[in-house]
This record gives sequence, C-alpha cells and structure tokens, in this order.
Amino acid sequence: MQSIRDDISLSVVIATYNGEDFIADQLRSIFVATQAKMPLEIIISDDGSNDKTVEIIENIKHTESSVPIHIFHMERQGVLL
Repeated sequence: MQSIRDDISLSVVIATYNGEDFIADQLRSIFVATQAKMPLEIIISDDGSNDKTVEIIENIKHTESSVPIHIFHMERQGVLL
C-alpha cells in the first residue's frame, strides 16, 4: 500500500545574509539520514552577503550534496515591507 506521503515532492528554501557561521550546518541538517524524504532541490536566496556564505554554499554544492542546490545571489535588499 502506497502512502500519500510517498507522492509528496518538496523543495527547501533558505533565505540568508552573511550566514557563514551557520549555513553549512543548515545544509548538512537537510542531508542527515533521519530525514523521512529528501527534497527535490534546495533553493537559497542570498541577500548580498559580503562574507564567505556563497563560497561555503558552492563548496558544499560541489562536494557534499546529492540534492541540486540553486543559489540566487542578489544585491542587498534588506527587509522589504
């Protein structure tokens, strides 16, 4: 019997700004074996980080990830209301 959960596809979306201290842990937590289902993709919106956030993401993308990671790096926008 197939579970409804088996038919669900999901994407993970992460918004970040100067997140070099925590982005690697965030990404690795998605890859842990305890997850019930791996996402189809990870979408990261980087709000103009000027630290090593994007470099860390790129490194994980090319060395550790079995899930496609899409990075959208833009100029700093801040909170938009």
